[in-house]
Amino acid sequence: MIRKVLHILRGSAFYGGPEIYVLNLFQSLDLEVNGIQLAVLAKDIQEKVPICREAEKRGLPFHFISARSKFRLHYVRKLKELIQSEKIDLVHTHEYKSDLFGLLVARTLGIPIVATAHGWTRNSVRAVAYERLEAYLLRGVDKVLVASRFMEKDLSNNGVPAGRIVRVANAIDVDRFSLKGVTPEEARATLHINGNGTLIGSFGRMSREKGHRFLLMALARIRDKINNVKLLLLGSGEEESNLHNLSRKLGLENVIQWVPSCLYDTMPFFFRALDLFVLPSLLENQPLVLLEAMAARVPVVATRVGGVEETIQSGREGVLVSPGNAESLAEAIDHAIRSGESSQWVEKAFSKVYTLFSLERFSRDITCVYEKLA
Repeated sequence: MIRKVLHILRGSAFYGGPEIYVLNLFQSLDLEVNGIQLAVLAKDIQEKVPICREAEKRGLPFHFISARSKFRLHYVRKLKELIQSEKIDLVHTHEYKSDLFGLLVARTLGIPIVATAHGWTRNSVRAVAYERLEAYLLRGVDKVLVASRFMEKDLSNNGVPAGRIVRVANAIDVDRFSLKGVTPEEARATLHINGNGTLIGSFGRMSREKGHRFLLMALARIRDKINNVKLLLLGSGEEESNLHNLSRKLGLENVIQWVPSCLYDTMPFFFRALDLFVLPSLLENQPLVLLEAMAARVPVVATRVGGVEETIQSGREGVLVSPGNAESLAEAIDHAIRSGESSQWVEKAFSKVYTLFSLERFSRDITCVYEKLA
């Protein structure tokens, strides 16, 4: 019987998919019954790691492990001591660094290990190298969780045995993002956003595979067609400088509001403030931000990539277009804003996310994986 599980996560300077995934999982499970704990591996101080602040705020059981030496062997010793002292029965890792140290320790101590493959960006030579390392490491764990058929196929193509891959769709706290009783005008006032006009939003890490440049080019095509249109971009990353330069080149400086980051608690208000959410990615697994928009009853225009088309049926719960095509994206945005169809999409999308992507379902699926490894 699995009595205690230790999740291992790399300490990042921002909230990304893995961080939100872990927080959602902790929220969905009964921590006392399941004995779930978190270990955060970082090379920085605890105060600079947002997930530590959030875990502390929620009273979640977590352990901060810092190591500044080049090879981080300190992680192995500390994880081994933690697993033995807490009598951990199973390790659950997230991303390549956690996979590496978790696998070393789990195999040394003879306990099972589960890993979640959150998706690969392939946006640089360095990223590809780390992703190949992760694929190699994932061949050695007992079970690999994936959110989409797209990621399942990707792992199989990279040598992970099909019998070890388990598809568990992502999940979110639907009630948190539905913000019942809060109007878009009230949400904009809370965030100090101009309440007039049409507000389009896109949230996430600013890197090349997220396709923000195509959204800016699409906005330049429709800005004169839609009265007082504004774009809210929430996020930061290595593409941020290039996107600012492109916005100036396209004459969009006064049309875009840039928000580098936000507090975890304010994220639902950003969705509630929108008239339309756009996901212009060139590559995705099953993005949590898409599920959050659906839960917030915001109309969605997205690209037909990865697990996105497993999540949204185009023409029924939103609109999907080909990736990397600014013209198609502009036409879809214009149609979504001008037509009356979007009000029908949001209700169907909300019903889908409430039924298929709830924390209750997530808890059952994850617990089933743990129990089978007992």
